[in-house]
Amino acid sequence: MTNREQVVQILTELQNQGVRHLVVCPGGRNAPFVDFLSYGKHPFQIHTHFDERAASFFALGLSQNFKQPVAVLTTSGTAVSETLSACIEAHHTQTPLAILSADRPKSYRGSGAPQTIDQAELLSSHCSLKFDLEKAPLELLPWDLKSPIHINVCFDEPLVDTQPPHEWSKSSENLTAKKKSESWEDKQTSALKSFLKDLKKPLLVLSGQTHFSKDTLIQNLKSLNLPVFLESTSQLKNHPELKDLEIHFPSLAIQAGHFDSILRIGQVPLHRFWRDLEFQPLPTLHISSSAYPGLSEQRLILPENEKFFEELQQFSLHSDKALKDKDFQQKEKLQKALKDHPHSEAAWMFQLQHHWPKEELVYLGNSLPIRQWDLANVASEISFSNVAASRGANGIDGQLSTFYGRSYERSKSLALLGDLTTLYDLSGPWAAPHQGCHHVAVFNNQGGFIFDRMFGKDLFLNRHSLQFEKWADFWNLPYQKWTSPSEVQFEDFQKGHLIEILPDAKDSKDFWESLR
Repeated sequence: MTNREQVVQILTELQNQGVRHLVVCPGGRNAPFVDFLSYGKHPFQIHTHFDERAASFFALGLSQNFKQPVAVLTTSGTAVSETLSACIEAHHTQTPLAILSADRPKSYRGSGAPQTIDQAELLSSHCSLKFDLEKAPLELLPWDLKSPIHINVCFDEPLVDTQPPHEWSKSSENLTAKKKSESWEDKQTSALKSFLKDLKKPLLVLSGQTHFSKDTLIQNLKSLNLPVFLESTSQLKNHPELKDLEIHFPSLAIQAGHFDSILRIGQVPLHRFWRDLEFQPLPTLHISSSAYPGLSEQRLILPENEKFFEELQQFSLHSDKALKDKDFQQKEKLQKALKDHPHSEAAWMFQLQHHWPKEELVYLGNSLPIRQWDLANVASEISFSNVAASRGANGIDGQLSTFYGRSYERSKSLALLGDLTTLYDLSGPWAAPHQGCHHVAVFNNQGGFIFDRMFGKDLFLNRHSLQFEKWADFWNLPYQKWTSPSEVQFEDFQKGHLIEILPDAKDSKDFWESLR
């Protein structure tokens, strides 16, 4: 099997699995792939990048955007290790990411030869499938398309064929099976009955990335008539048909004893209250396609199937009538705090929500924007239908690159990032889509001030005095600095902007104090 033949066989197999986008990081050892792709006689859309770490997060965003597998092509050596963070995130968010790494022949392993490491096992702890190929075909039929995979391909010299390739032969039919509802069996019904045996007052929690349609969720939630906490990424927060069921401050309600259990639907929630359940635990049942409960103890997971809602109807469940009154009182307190502290970070979020189109993508890039957006959205009462976040495991890693992948082929999008998150992904704009208005708003707190409220010690903060205008100029991004929420507007922007937002640190601190 020649290098060219192996390249064509592997790319054909990837195409059969639904791969349409390749993120290519050109190098020497992956020349057989790059050379073949350079002729253009193939069905893939090619994106190039110089930074494997940013490239793999961009690919992660592309996959989440188009809901199809995406491949990243790297050269050998430590270039492969740069993809690990995105692989971890893909593993935790069930994103089908294929890392296609080129390698020197297996005989070089352990030799200390330049750019030669044991890269075949490098990603195995977070990839569901791994292949270490040397003049051998690739067979991808076992791929579940809910996890990352690693394909390591060994190439000997001469690396490239001097003859141009033939026309790309027609691919066989896409072998990717359509996702179906997970099966529900008698054992699941028994598990649900056992869980709810002595429980009467559950809180429903709807997070992001559920396979249920919006209509299915709305219909069943209304039928159950139980209190529900809707995360922003559920795309149903502030939905008018769920207004009478929605609660906004679950931690306070749990502390007050309004609930005796939690029923989570979707992926692991991003809201702070979910972490607090470790310290005020309630029996928790997870209805999710994810294998992760997101809690150290409550690990019962049932499949996402409409049968769950049917079975739930059989139980005599109810809610505390005083709950909505207390929730409304806290909402009024929040609205007053936003009015009293108009330059706080939360008030900035409030203003942004009133100026951003509710149907366009909003990407929340790290913990503080996620929490501030969610809180401000309680007060704004706007129902946004396209809110995304990537928070499986990565913290502030690769967020800007993921946003640009999420934005590809969209007309308009907005990323809300912290300053340290942005500094962590400075090469991200390399992959910025050339079409559309894709804005990046950086909340420059001059350090990680989420830790100020948590620990109160300066060493946690990574204080700095950096500003982002020069960085915007480097990437040829139109730049604006906003120092007052009255400056917020997007209507006049014809291109994607880098917007540096300067919240008032004292106002932000006083805002949080007023909510205690």
